Amino acid sequence: MQNFNLIYSEHHKYILGLMINKTNDITMSEELTNDVFMKVHKHLDCYEETKSSMKTWILAIAKNTVIDYYRKRKMLTNSIDNDFESDKFSIRNLSSGSNPHKELVTNETLDIINVAIDGLKPKHKILAIMCFIEQLPYDDIASRLNMPLGTVKGNLFKIRKLLQEELKMVKI
Repeated sequence: MQNFNLIYSEHHKYILGLMINKTNDITMSEELTNDVFMKVHKHLDCYEETKSSMKTWILAIAKNTVIDYYRKRKMLTNSIDNDFESDKFSIRNLSSGSNPHKELVTNETLDIINVAIDGLKPKHKILAIMCFIEQLPYDDIASRLNMPLGTVKGNLFKIRKLLQEELKMVKI
């Protein structure tokens, strides 16, 4: 098992920079970075060197921490909107010509897709998030993860197949 202090010193600045890039809020970025390293410390005995590099493993934890942060933030925003602006919300839906049923189905579909992505291996989850959620071009993904472009394309092909199989079972 590796020394946590060494891991922290090697990866802290990178993860903090990633968090600042994702949130544009230094205080929140510092909190999220602390959350990441608390999870790293707690689950360090679960890390398997043969499956991924330490950086990749920590990056997966960081990505999931950011996703959880935005999910919680979205839930709080929706809760406040529903409590205080329920009439305005329904009027907005009617006036925009949108279909509330269609919106509900779309939101449920997105939730199912997010659950399917969460079920992927950490290295695949990172690629799926970068490609399908962040919608980054393949070459950006390759440079950020320091992977050959062909490897990124091949892995994303495999991930699409895995997600298709998973979503067939759910029958969206």
